[in-house]
Amino acid sequence: MHNLPVKIILVGHTPQDEKLMDEGVIVTGEYKENEAIDIIDRYSPDLGFIPSIAPETWCYALSLLWKAGLEVFCFDIGAQAERVRQRNGIILPLGASSLQLLRFIMQRWGQ
Repeated sequence: MHNLPVKIILVGHTPQDEKLMDEGVIVTGEYKENEAIDIIDRYSPDLGFIPSIAPETWCYALSLLWKAGLEVFCFDIGAQAERVRQRNGIILPLGASSLQLLRFIMQRWGQ
């Protein structure tokens, strides 16, 4: 756990949900496609992050975050980066450390 003014919310699930929750991540669990925007809205996030480290051909999750009205940042790889770049969004170097990500978030949206 950390004592920073940042909440990390994972909309969906992973094979390591328990480990993430032990570290303070909120994991919403499985959802149906028509529930995604309501789940995102329920938590009122300040921004969205696509943490993919492999290139994607479209990135459906990115579309959902934009439909929810969020500014989104991602790593510089694949269609997710191409689409975010087209909207003059924020692209971070692939391989940025968790500390670099946290610094970026705190500088951009910190209190």
